[in-house]
Amino acid sequence: MKKRISFFTAVVTLLLGSSFVFAAPQKPAVNSNLQAVPISATDSPALREAAADRYFQTIPIQSVMDDIQANINTLPEGARERAREIVAKALTKDVIEKIRKQNLVNTFTAEEIDAMTKFNLTPVGASVQQKMGTYLRGMQLDFQSAILKAGRL
Repeated sequence: MKKRISFFTAVVTLLLGSSFVFAAPQKPAVNSNLQAVPISATDSPALREAAADRYFQTIPIQSVMDDIQANINTLPEGARERAREIVAKALTKDVIEKIRKQNLVNTFTAEEIDAMTKFNLTPVGASVQQKMGTYLRGMQLDFQSAILKAGRL
């Protein structure tokens, strides 16, 4: 019997596929609260949140929203409008901000977030960030294709 992948599953896979791109080969060091283990004595939840705020100045929310829309545009034409409706309802700017901040501070230490911010402020870092959406979309399309192909088996 062939397995079918639902429209919703395909959309979620496409939109959230970037999490696979950055998956570490091994589990990161986390405690029972799913927070990154501090690597220095100068790390705290408050410092992480402040570092996250600085980091987000280098990657504005609009660029995240634009990337989501670009991902939707890679869906088959008949699926795009429904995907836009789902995303508009589920992923408001406030929801995206909350999710990206929560995941950033739960994954990285303040020192690591600051290092990413400093990198993004360099010419090379700015260039990398400008190309990241294209890179991730390419990966997501390949993931989607592999998943859809597996669904036809």
